[in-house]
Amino acid sequence: VPGLMGPSKLPRETRGDYVGNANDSAWMANLHAPITGYPRIVGDINETRSPRTRMYLSELDGKKFTRQSLQDMMFSDRSFIANIAADETVAMCRTMSGMADACDALAAWDRKYTTSSKGALLFDRFWGRTPNDEWTVPFDAADPVNTPRGLAVDSPGVRKAFTDAVAELRAAGIPLDAPLGSVQYVTRNGEKISIPGGRGGLGVLNVTTPAGWNNGYTEVVHGSSYIQSVAFTDSPCPDARTILTYSQSSDPTSPHFADQTRLYSQGKWNKGRFCERDILSSPALKVVFLHR
Repeated sequence: VPGLMGPSKLPRETRGDYVGNANDSAWMANLHAPITGYPRIVGDINETRSPRTRMYLSELDGKKFTRQSLQDMMFSDRSFIANIAADETVAMCRTMSGMADACDALAAWDRKYTTSSKGALLFDRFWGRTPNDEWTVPFDAADPVNTPRGLAVDSPGVRKAFTDAVAELRAAGIPLDAPLGSVQYVTRNGEKISIPGGRGGLGVLNVTTPAGWNNGYTEVVHGSSYIQSVAFTDSPCPDARTILTYSQSSDPTSPHFADQTRLYSQGKWNKGRFCERDILSSPALKVVFLHR
């Protein structure tokens, strides 16, 4: 219907520090300038933010950043949920019998979802089972980053979620401190390529979602795809780094079938080449002259 909901009713914000979005509504694009007044059908307001939104707000707010610092933030693979709940999980674990090895694995975990992170898988399988009321401090719209918090360690549902996760890994023969990359990977021409990142519900900016679980994760099928970090400076050429996580070619015989996937596995990027001088300086440049 003409005029029912035109562009003037949609949320928008322009700022000199930062704006962000992680598949949430527009309400918390910036911690100090909440966007309100838009139609409910566009998104919610004054409601709990996703762990990924809470992560980017905590990572960006009050900080200056560069092209490199954004790359480092993206590939740090830190988990917001781990930051606020892992220590409490370890303390809970210490009160449970037969869990010493699980407690030790989580206590030594770096709270990240890199391919080398040990203990990340255990926490992931635990957190995916926790009930929705796992917090003791409820959401407060005046403090959307730090609430809700406080793991409900006395909740039977939380404790069962943990014992079930431990039992699952033991039944599958997976060490509780197995490096994440040993069970989270893609297969290209028979080659297993470890994939970093974690589920959005863990508050990991670099999202990775395997297809399913069958005594270990099956192929990664969803998450970060095309990633870019771009800086606009005094130069006429943008300073950019990019990565296409699943690589450029779908042809298994192509050299570009898995090359960028390997780079992604190693936390590396491609240099974006927008200007002629950048293109001409590429070590992979090939010039083909066509003659009639």
